[in-house]
Amino acid sequence: MPQLHLTSFNIACSVFGGFFLIFNLVSSVLKDHLYLSDSLNATVIGIALGPLAARLIRPYDYGKPFPILIEFARLLLGVQLVLTGIQLPKRYIRDNWWSLSMLLVPVMTVSWLISSTILYLLIPDFHYLHAMILGACLTPTDPILSNAVIVGKYARQHTPQHTRLIISAESGANDGFGYPYLYLALYLTDYPTGRAIGVWFYEAWAYTILLSVVYGVLVAWLGQYLLRKAAEKQFADIEGISVFGIVLAVFLIGTCGLLGIDDLLACFAAGNVFTWNDWFRKITRDDSLQTTMDYVLTASFFAYYGATLPWPDFDLEHVPFWRFFVSGILVLVFKRIPPLIAFYKAIPAVRKFKEALFVGHFGPVGVGAIYYAGIALEHLHQKHGEDHITDKLSRGDRRLLEILGPFVLFTVLLSVVIHGLSIPVFMLVKNIPIVYQKGPRRWLEHYWRPDVRMRLLEWKGSSSESDEELGSKDGIGFESSSDSNPSL
Repeated sequence: MPQLHLTSFNIACSVFGGFFLIFNLVSSVLKDHLYLSDSLNATVIGIALGPLAARLIRPYDYGKPFPILIEFARLLLGVQLVLTGIQLPKRYIRDNWWSLSMLLVPVMTVSWLISSTILYLLIPDFHYLHAMILGACLTPTDPILSNAVIVGKYARQHTPQHTRLIISAESGANDGFGYPYLYLALYLTDYPTGRAIGVWFYEAWAYTILLSVVYGVLVAWLGQYLLRKAAEKQFADIEGISVFGIVLAVFLIGTCGLLGIDDLLACFAAGNVFTWNDWFRKITRDDSLQTTMDYVLTASFFAYYGATLPWPDFDLEHVPFWRFFVSGILVLVFKRIPPLIAFYKAIPAVRKFKEALFVGHFGPVGVGAIYYAGIALEHLHQKHGEDHITDKLSRGDRRLLEILGPFVLFTVLLSVVIHGLSIPVFMLVKNIPIVYQKGPRRWLEHYWRPDVRMRLLEWKGSSSESDEELGSKDGIGFESSSDSNPSL
């Protein structure tokens, strides 16, 4: 007699597949009209279907979900960073090396110290070195959550091209550049200061960072050379060429993992070298396979992330929920904007004060933070062995192991919500102006008017200035039509 096989896997495929089928039917409405990001939509679906709400998805049936989430994050980041490098213009890193250096060294260092200080002050019984470990996980910006202002309708119409490019390049580079900050804090907890600095230079810089860059460059150069020769001799078809970047990312993730080097930085370097002469980007310009694969991986990851959120761990005995919330909000607000404001005049790619605010705000905490939290936890468990489940650890070490994973996951959730809703809220607010009557300040009306430039003309009481003159005052070029409305 036929029977229903109500296994967790069958239910998960059925429910997730059904919801994403419906989601894809209205994807243009959600992304191009409501400006909702894929990561936010998928996270909401995961939460709604997970143990917190409908309980249709039960990730804990497959064991501990956090290790699976870390490996998933590693795969998604590797693919995303190769594609980020491929999509940048040829020789972009060489031509903008100073701007990237400023963002990766002084800005990122100050961001790390600000995040660490906030955590040290708000989490009780927390040593500053432990706060530096947690702060290092939260410091890198996320290339996936940054896509809200890099790609899509809003980005084409409102974000200057040079701003999009520097956000994309920085988010790709500093995801791999988070290793030195994390390992400096970890080594300072393991060794005396002098030895920790020496080990840090040898292992983190000479081996992990430099070797990963060299390895990524060599693999990408050899792969591009072989692929081009194969295409010229018609050994490779267009499908094989289109998927080559994704396969390259998977290969680098595996081999870098075997060598114990920075797979994220190797992937980003490989993506840039792979299109150094623009051949690969030109031949795949009209192919959507890479972006489609990126979308599938992103949506799947954040749906799984939403379903696996450990809600009880966000309200611990010694670290209540309000500390999680306040600390996460303060980190997101202050870790990027103050250093960008302080250094933007020395960053050629950030041309104005409001661009510094914009780039500072869109430095989200995302998949990279989960990945680095996994590295930190693995290092701490190897250091302490079985002591992490006993009372032999100090109170500070126990506190770090207790909150590291939950705090990172909660801060990522805050970032997904805040950065995912920033564009919709901005578009809503700017289209609902407040008009005052001359004389005593009082409300006249609230109304909807989509053309911001016409509102500006009315507020100024002048109709002599054309839309084109008003739109060109910033002197910034945009890759959009003449009716676009730059917001920077």
